[in-house]
This record gives sequence, structure tokens and C-alpha cells, in this order.
Amino acid sequence: MKLKKMLAFILIVCCLAGLCACGGSKNGDGENSKGPNKDGTISKAGRDITLTFAAWFDSDLQQHLADAFMEAHSNVYVELVKIDQNSWSSALQNLASTGDLPDAFCTFDLGTAAANGWCADITEYYDGDPETSNIADGLKVAGVYDGVRYGLVTEQYPCIVLVNKTLFEQNNVALPGYDWTIDEMYALAEKLTKSNEHQYGLGNNVLSYLRDVYDAAYTTDLMQYGYDPSKGTFDTTYLAQGYAKGLELLNSGIAGNPSEKEKLEWYGDESIWLPKTGKQAMQLDWYWTIATVKDQSYVDLGQEWLAYPFPTGSSDRVQTIVNVGCVAESCEHPEEAYELLKYMTFGVEGWKSRFAWYKENNQLPASVPITSDEEVLNLLYELTPGDDYTAVYESISRSVANVAKWVPGLTDYESWMKSQNIWANLRSSSLKVEDIAGQMEQKLNYYYEQNMNKIKSQKR
Repeated sequence: MKLKKMLAFILIVCCLAGLCACGGSKNGDGENSKGPNKDGTISKAGRDITLTFAAWFDSDLQQHLADAFMEAHSNVYVELVKIDQNSWSSALQNLASTGDLPDAFCTFDLGTAAANGWCADITEYYDGDPETSNIADGLKVAGVYDGVRYGLVTEQYPCIVLVNKTLFEQNNVALPGYDWTIDEMYALAEKLTKSNEHQYGLGNNVLSYLRDVYDAAYTTDLMQYGYDPSKGTFDTTYLAQGYAKGLELLNSGIAGNPSEKEKLEWYGDESIWLPKTGKQAMQLDWYWTIATVKDQSYVDLGQEWLAYPFPTGSSDRVQTIVNVGCVAESCEHPEEAYELLKYMTFGVEGWKSRFAWYKENNQLPASVPITSDEEVLNLLYELTPGDDYTAVYESISRSVANVAKWVPGLTDYESWMKSQNIWANLRSSSLKVEDIAGQMEQKLNYYYEQNMNKIKSQKR
């Protein structure tokens, strides 16, 4: 009898153990409560915080970074919100109207987002983050309105000059040093222009390019359009000077702008990009175009191109194109959302994870880190070897953000410029920049003040 009781007891214990094991291994969705789901994705079970994130960079890279963040933060689950980049701003507006803004997101218009009350105050997190000490002051200023940080720079695309080394050598002209000046660039452009051979020193984008970079190049305190973040004012003096110089280069034939008919006659292709003809010495551009001219297709054409940091004027500052992001005011976990935004964009650990993905997928970085962290830069040098790349990266500490995506009022200003057809009239010379610069300055200041008042009203 005792033996039967003992066997029955053992059987009951085994059954209970089996039931506990089976019942404890599944959540309500039939997934494991610990470890990955059956399809290899990270399980949401057991994570008490869910954060949403939206950006427009490569979706596979986003998922890689989100997975890495979740691996490092066992209590957080990250959901990526997919938005069509072409309708980004209107989509955010729709999400805001239903209270469904992502917890952290990138935006094409941070000023308007802040004015709408969409952005949380992240001053405490950013200022208390030791990693932000490695970010240039010209980038840190972006996203701060009336002393409150509502957003931040996520990544950058430095202004550069693509230099046709082959054309320099063919014309027996020595390449400049990487520490060159704007005046040197103009002198080289003139020297390498040969109108009878349909050869140009620069390209046809000099008007808008020089208009935008002159403030950073020739002042120590102003940004694009003459924006002074310390005063909240605009001064279009250098905008006008840069535009006028661009017009001079075009009118003199130093900057090439052949018609489709001329390109067909001279180069055999009416739609060809002028640098690809091999007949343009230098191209004012941005980081994202380096890969284009270093592609094998250009090598096959017998062309070797180098990337130079944009030359300096009277200051040593270099303008850079930036993207920006923020944490939603509606977010229930703003500190964790800041950490997610940081990891997905500018953070050191996030960039280490990016580099692993770039290597695995045999891709070059699509943008440049905003941090001057030595470990990150060394990984960058490894992925993109070459003295020219190194020179571009060494300019990171001197970066000054362009203003398009974060200074309040610019969306309204650009709408006004378009409605008055001002850029087109300037290009056709029916309007002179010195005659309209004063009115442009007035409109910049007017729209800025209007939008800043809206942002100030959001402060609690």
C-alpha cells in the first residue's frame, strides 16, 4: 500500500511539473515569454515599455538598430512606424490629430512641430548626457527655442567639393591642400576653365550653394540666411554676397550651365550631368554624392574624383546639412524615448551597431556622425579609407547646421518666396539680389517671430 501511495505521489508531482512548464513557456499569443519569437524576431512579452519610432532612413537598418536597442534594454519593446517620406509632414499632422504621434520621430520641420506642441522638453536629458560634449556647438544649437530643447540634430551631410583629379593632372594644375580657402577654389576654377574646349571650373549650382554657405564661411556667429541664434534675428548681407558671387561665376562662364542642345552637341548626351563629362574641374556638393563619383562607372570613364571639405573663408566653420528629431510630448516614457532616439541616430553605441550593419551588407555610410568620438571616427575611417574622406571627417568638429529643418518660420518664408517667384526672378536677372535682400530679411524676421511666439506659448 505504501508503495502504491508513493508511486501515485510521484506521478502527481511529475504531472504538475509538466503543466507548470507548459503553462509558463507561452504568453497569450503563443510566443515564448523569454527569447525570440519563432520567426526570429524579438518578443514583446515580458517588456513593460513599448516605444514607437519613425524616421526615413533605410528600413532594414532601422530594424537592425531597434533590435540592438531592445537587446540592450530588456524592458523596452520598439515598434517602427512606417510613413511615406513624400507625405511625411502631413502624415505627422494626421497622427497628431488622433493622439498617435510616434514616441520619437524625425521631422522636416521641427519649428512647426514645437509650435504645435508636439515636442517634449528634453533639455534635462540632453544637457546631462556626457556624449553631447563631443558634438560641435554649431550643431548643438539646433532644436533649442527660448532656452528649451525641443529637438536635436540626428545626423549630418557635410558640404564638400568634389575635385576631378584627372582633369587637374591633364591640365598640369597642382591639387590644392585639404586646408584650402574659398579664394583658392575660385582661382583654380578660373584657371581650369577653357571655354573653347567646353571645360568649366565649377557647375551650375553655384547660386543656391554659395548663397547658403557664406554666413558659416565668413562669420563666427551667423548661420544660413544670416540667422543669429543668440538674438533670434536674420541678416541677409552674406546671403546676398554669396548669391552675387554665384551669378558672377555663371555670367563669366567659370561655372558651366550648358543647355540640353549644347550638351548633346558637345558631349553626345543632352541629359548628362556635367561632372560626368569629365569636363568640370570641381563640383560643389554634399556628402551623399561622394559615392556617385567614386563609383566604378566613373573609373571606367577614366575619371578619378576626390572629396574635399568645403574650403574656409575668414572663419574655419563649415556648413553641413542636418536632419533633426524629437521626443513626442504625448510620450509616457520620455527619458527612455530620448535614449531610443539617441541610439537610432546620433549615439556612439548606435553608430557602432550601424557600422556592423554596413559591413555585413557591404554598404557605405549614407550620412556622417555628428559626434567627434574617437572610436566612432576610427570605425568611419575603416569603412571609407582615403585621405580625402579623412579630411572631410576631420571637419566635423567645425560643423554649422543648415537651418531648413529646424529654425521657426522658414516654412512660411519659403512659401512666400515661392508665391512671389523671387528665386526665379533673381535667376533670370529681372530682379537683383541687392534690391530684394532687405525685404527677404524683413520676412525672415517676421515669420520667425510669429512662430517663436507660438512655441513660447507651449511652455508650461
